[in-house]
Order: sequence, then C-alpha cells, then structure tokens
Amino acid sequence: MKNKNLLFIPIFNCKLQIKRLIEKIEFENLDAIEEVLIVDNQSTDDTLEELKTILPKIKISTKLKLIQNNLNYHLGGSHKIALNYALENNFKGLIVMHGDDQTDLKYLTNILRENKNYLGARFHKESKLPGYSYLRIAGNRLFNLLFSTILKKKVYDIGCGLNYFHLEDFGNKDYLNFPDEILYPVYINMFILKNNLNFEWFPLKWEEKDQKSNARLFTDTFKLLNLLFKILIKKKFFINNKKNYTYKVIYEKK
Repeated sequence: MKNKNLLFIPIFNCKLQIKRLIEKIEFENLDAIEEVLIVDNQSTDDTLEELKTILPKIKISTKLKLIQNNLNYHLGGSHKIALNYALENNFKGLIVMHGDDQTDLKYLTNILRENKNYLGARFHKESKLPGYSYLRIAGNRLFNLLFSTILKKKVYDIGCGLNYFHLEDFGNKDYLNFPDEILYPVYINMFILKNNLNFEWFPLKWEEKDQKSNARLFTDTFKLLNLLFKILIKKKFFINNKKNYTYKVIYEKK
C-alpha cells in the first residue's frame, strides 16, 4: 500500500459550512494526504454549486475530486463509497472529516505516526465543545458510559466526525454490511472496538455554530439501544446491506 492517505469529506446541505472548511484546508498541513475526495450525497441546497465555484480557485498541491452519489445513500453509503475508493486505489489510510466545519484537520494530522486507527473523542477530558448544548453532551456521555460498560473498555465517543481508519483492517469489507444511515460512524467505531483492532482516542475541539444536526433524537436513541442490546447478547450487529453504490465525477484536479 502507499504511504499516503485519502482525505474523505462527506457533505449534505452544508453550503455555508463547506465553504469555510475548504478555505481552511488551504492552510492545513497536507503532507500526509495524497488526495482529497469530497462526496456529495444528493444535496438539495446550493452546496454543489458553491463547490463548483470554490474548488478551481483553491491552492493545494494534493489531487482533489468532487463526486456526487447517483442516489441518496445517506451518510453510511457515502462512507462505503469512500472506503471502496481508498481500498481500490491502494491508499494506506482514510481520513474522515465531516463537511459541516465543526473541527480542524490538524487535531488528527498532527498525531498520525503509527499504523493504527485514530478515533476522534469529543468527550475526552482534554477536548473542547464550544456551543454544544448541555442536553447533547449529557446524552452522549450516557451512551459512552453504556457502551464502555458493555464493551468493558473506555469509550470516549461512540461516533465522531473526524477519524482515521487504517485500511489494512478493512480489507474484508465488513463495513459494507453496516446500515446506510446517520449512525454509520457508530458502527465503524464498534467494529474497531469489538474486534480489538489497534486504535487510539485523540482529543479535539468540536464547535457548534450554524450547523444543523441530521440526528433524530428518538429514532436514533432507539437504534443505539438496539445496538447495545445486540452487543450485550453477542449477536452480530451488522446486516447484509450490500448495494451497488454509484456516483458521477463533478470536478477533478490531478
């Protein structure tokens, strides 16, 4: 595998946020990144048009590709497309950074030294959460505690929007079986934790400004409780959910 990594940015209806994020990436250290892959999941606002304007103007030395899913595959489907792309193109690792501009890439790229998975931990004691509601903090901490108890290992975050996946651990493509939904990062984290893969939590600053959460409180809480129960009774928590995920290339800089 190559020594470099793929930066994957999933986006959906985040016109304001993606503009800020892309502009910040120009000033980031991208030495560890060979290519940036932005995946739009059928945005219904002007996110795609905004990117068509911004991307030709940015000054970065890495390859860059903007693609759009042919159907709404949700957050999980976008992850699967990126993981497939990274494996097929022999990347060493996949950096995942959600496109709604809640953190900075430096919290991860500054610590990428070993061949292991790095999981963002919003609720690490060294992390900062400006603008985060007390209700969401309390709810996340409760689920972190529940998952920690059942897994018998410390869980700082059941699913964050900034992570690094060491692709040698994903060669069997089990990730294709996870549900295509907003909770997909939770399934990836549980896959890493349950299989005792080599990983490290890292603290970061996670900021809420003008972002709109796609999480649905009651339905997602029920899904998380159901996942907890499956882990508790040692039942496989993934389903046969493989599909033919297709996309079209919107913009490319080689």
